[in-house]
Amino acid sequence: MSDFTFLCPSCHQQIQASSEHSGMEVDCPLCQTKIVIPAAPDTPGVPQARTKLSMAASTAEHKPQGFAPPPPARKKKSKFPPKTIAGVVVATAAIIAGIHYGPRLYDQYKQKQADKEAAELAASQPPPPPPEPSAAEIVRQMGDKYKAMSTFSAQGQTAATLDMSELAPNNPSAKSISLTANTALRFGRPDLYRLEWTLQAGQATVGGAAWSAGKGNFFAAGPYPSKVKNRETAFSEAAGSSGTIGMTLAALFFNDQNNPAAAPERFAKTNGTALNGQDCYIVAGDDNAARLELWVNKKTYLVAQAEVYLNGGLDQDAYKAQTNSTIKAQMLRVSKIHGSITETYQNIAVDTPIAAADFEKSALGANAMMNAAPAPEAPMTRRRPGQSQ
Repeated sequence: MSDFTFLCPSCHQQIQASSEHSGMEVDCPLCQTKIVIPAAPDTPGVPQARTKLSMAASTAEHKPQGFAPPPPARKKKSKFPPKTIAGVVVATAAIIAGIHYGPRLYDQYKQKQADKEAAELAASQPPPPPPEPSAAEIVRQMGDKYKAMSTFSAQGQTAATLDMSELAPNNPSAKSISLTANTALRFGRPDLYRLEWTLQAGQATVGGAAWSAGKGNFFAAGPYPSKVKNRETAFSEAAGSSGTIGMTLAALFFNDQNNPAAAPERFAKTNGTALNGQDCYIVAGDDNAARLELWVNKKTYLVAQAEVYLNGGLDQDAYKAQTNSTIKAQMLRVSKIHGSITETYQNIAVDTPIAAADFEKSALGANAMMNAAPAPEAPMTRRRPGQSQ
């Protein structure tokens, strides 16, 4: 008894068998095809051809599968689709970037939010007021305002407390005098004006006016007017007789040499205040040995109130430089007065047409005692032969 090998006729699997099993029907261990074990090749009396392996008669034809290599193993399909994987990568990158840039970007965001809130707050707040002008700028703008007008008119109330004892040393009552006055001012280009007043001093009422209606310059401290040389002289006479200071506005309007705006640098600014509902700057400066204070409306740059403090001084340079004898006499007279005069203005009108004839008419009524045109020429110019006017 010996072993031998043979091939499966279906799958060609090499099979080992013992000679004693020759002729037996078995299943191929690989393809399970029923086959008959052939006789051993060296079995006596058995032709060599019988060693050929054959299928069992009952076995269906089996097609050999050959020795083709098994198909490649299929890759295990990912549980995550490509889009999901890409999203994970992007998210991971975002996390890394957030760790690196996050604090800085958050600070920028907070700054933008703070800037936005600040802008919204600023937009909801009223704009800050413009910076306050200096005293010289206030006076300069005030002067420019009056010079640019075509006409100006206003009414004023005057209150004065004066010590005139140097002018009347033998009169005890001159030591303390209280005066009140109503004034009316009209100015027009090129040389039209009317300053009119009613002055109350104790029981006495005195009216007067200085004016020009294009026919010369006139002054009156009572019912009879007199013609004077020029506007400067008329204003000087009015200042000495009326106790009022409307001549300050006249000097501003006509841009006279002695007007406050001619030397704005001499003024200083004090604390502003409201006057009759008007917000005002207050500027003060020396003017011919007297102190002048002006309440200047912050919006219009018009004088709402003027105040003069008389200290009994005399500007010697101005006095010597003055060539008009009437004005020099008035300057000397004023230098002997102490006290203060305050004048407040209302009913101010600017650039309102005023006819020349209106400068001859009273704006204060009968109390001014100057309700009509000047008296006839003869009484005003009556003089002895050879007497100059």
